[in-house]
Amino acid sequence: MASRTNDVSKALGEKMLQGWAMLADHCEECNAPLMRDRAKHVHCLGCQRDLTAEEERAKTKGNESEKKQKEIPVKSSETSSPSTSTEDVSNKLGEKMLQGWAMLAE
Repeated sequence: MASRTNDVSKALGEKMLQGWAMLADHCEECNAPLMRDRAKHVHCLGCQRDLTAEEERAKTKGNESEKKQKEIPVKSSETSSPSTSTEDVSNKLGEKMLQGWAMLAE
């Protein structure tokens, strides 16, 4: 369990250093924080899923119930470009996670 947590934390930190954003939502399957890449695709690094791609597949199938389950709400503040201070905080958080720090849900 600790090894998986460390692996996910490391991946989160690396992606934040690459400019990805950590979202307030978490994966319903593994509880890892969801991440959004620069192309606005939402990913779970815990179970290696591209939730945006899964949502697109659900739309093409026309299955309304599956589409509602995979739908991820995006707040308007998340769609605007991040400010310099947000990028600074994200970079510092990523550096700490790469150093072995962990985020706790307390």
